[in-house]
Amino acid sequence: MYPRIATILRYLLQVDAPVKGEFLAREIEVTSRTVRSDIKLLNDLISGHGAEIHAVRGAGYELRIKDPSSFQIWLEEQFSNSMLGPFILPADRADFMIRKLLLAEDYVKIEDIANILYVSKSTVQNDLKAVKEKLGKYGIQVLKRPNHGMKISGTEFQVRFCMSEYFQNHNSGKGLTLWEKPSGIFTENELKLVRDIVIVSMRKHNLFFSDTGLDNLVIHILIAMKRIREGHQISSLPGESAPARNSNEAAAAREIAAAVEATGISAPEAEIAYLTMHLLGTELLPEMKEVLRQSNDWMDEEYYMYARAMVDEIEIKLKLGIHNDSELVWGLGLHLKPALNRIRFGMSLTNPMLESVKSAYPLAFQAGIIGAAVIQKQTRLPISENEIGYIALHIGAAMERLKGKPAPKKCIIICSSGLGSARLLNQMINKHFGPRLDVVGTFGYYNLDKAPLEQINFIISTVALTQDFPVPVIKVPTLLKEKDLQQIHNMMTDLDVIPFRFIREELTFLRQRFDTREEILEFLCKELRSKHLVTEAFLESVKQREAVSPTSFGNLTAIPHPIVPQTKETFWAICTLTKPVMWGDKQVQFVCLLCVSETEKENLTHMYDVLVHVTESPELVEQLIKAESYLDISNIFFLK
Repeated sequence: MYPRIATILRYLLQVDAPVKGEFLAREIEVTSRTVRSDIKLLNDLISGHGAEIHAVRGAGYELRIKDPSSFQIWLEEQFSNSMLGPFILPADRADFMIRKLLLAEDYVKIEDIANILYVSKSTVQNDLKAVKEKLGKYGIQVLKRPNHGMKISGTEFQVRFCMSEYFQNHNSGKGLTLWEKPSGIFTENELKLVRDIVIVSMRKHNLFFSDTGLDNLVIHILIAMKRIREGHQISSLPGESAPARNSNEAAAAREIAAAVEATGISAPEAEIAYLTMHLLGTELLPEMKEVLRQSNDWMDEEYYMYARAMVDEIEIKLKLGIHNDSELVWGLGLHLKPALNRIRFGMSLTNPMLESVKSAYPLAFQAGIIGAAVIQKQTRLPISENEIGYIALHIGAAMERLKGKPAPKKCIIICSSGLGSARLLNQMINKHFGPRLDVVGTFGYYNLDKAPLEQINFIISTVALTQDFPVPVIKVPTLLKEKDLQQIHNMMTDLDVIPFRFIREELTFLRQRFDTREEILEFLCKELRSKHLVTEAFLESVKQREAVSPTSFGNLTAIPHPIVPQTKETFWAICTLTKPVMWGDKQVQFVCLLCVSETEKENLTHMYDVLVHVTESPELVEQLIKAESYLDISNIFFLK
């Protein structure tokens, strides 16, 4: 593809509306007839790769992309390893500009960026708003000086963390524009040298980092080397405390710094402390948990107690059945050590799985919020949404383990024939059903008032019971026969069939007209209050949950709920909208307000599985939005 064709393609890619041929002719200094010929040639080039150019009458030429992945592959082939300059999609322009500013030693002129991107100065000015907003999250400002351009301003610590976020996937090429090759910032030799140095030090000092943690650590070290080489050094660290000087991480940092000195870069004490901080905050290798169990250095009592407190509170609030999962407590404790160090030292961490975790494991994410609140209260450290996402991964894994190990059904035996008969009956049940059925106790008819009926699923009785009980009763002889065992088996099977009973006609509001998230929440909470299902405090709790992280999970859905359970029973309030509203950074047209019981001890995994299955399906969400009756809504959920 020759440069004039590439220029036309860039213009078409940079705009969201048709481009007139006269405009293109002026920009590339050719006639309109030449533009028409070039457009025809360009259309022939791209038509077999998922895109076409359409002539819109009276408006100009418009690029229509039918197969984005196929077209992207073709673009990469055309623009990589060529002299055509960078190829930047409109959505990537702000990130491109940030990388340009981060790498610049002096001012960068807006005209230069406009020329590189093949856009106007006004387009760059508009993109600067997004640039300033993104850099502001790191405490970095964009300074402008007449006749000079613009440059970034921030502490060295802030600049390095921002660079690590924008270049940490550099070696794999993920998330970067096509012009940025590994040799653009760090050479392959530098990457290998630093990686080898770190691995040797890790092994010597029994540090076990995940592959991702190791890669990010290497990038941080390379960025530090680059900045020191250019005359920028760390003078002080953020946070209230400096990293411990006598830890394994501090010893490893000193060794790594000494090894790096061989490349001609000398690291002062502040830089070694900076490196120690990174080592303390690097993600650990989960597969090494059995090795790490043997080392007291890796599981301080402090982090074990934090993890235990988190799981205890989650179990109280959500009753997930994960209280006795020792692997969960250990995994959380292991995770909290580097996580809390990151937070103490002001180290940002992006969680690339955050949106997936929120949408696929909403219950685990809610548990993560509850656990994070425990840590915040005990440490007074702010736990970010990204860190909550990592905590939710541990909880989600525990929930999946629980699915693989169904909880045993529980029963009591009522026997009036004496201790021997009761023991015989107990032995036969245990022999046949094993760990699948837990006999909580044996009772005579006279002392049934002492039986823990709230803890069991059913009763097995050798005598006829005339009174009503809150659980089913199975009448059997003392000597069980095959038909009696089958009767018990059938009861256990029936208990596994969970009726879907969470939606209600009086709490289903279809085709509503609202403009904001706040209006929707106030409407639904008002309806719940009018039916005496919630208190005045319910809405505030829902708003607190939204403040932690918006409950919009994509696919036009939002699943708001109070930050902790508030109601006597579990149910939903459903609202569909005639037009989408912005909910956080996503559009929403189907809202399911979850009201989870604060007292009932029921397994809600099935409820969340159904909800996630439906809301992740574009087809089913479209059916929900178009539903005109409660029957339409119920059919979608009851059939899943």
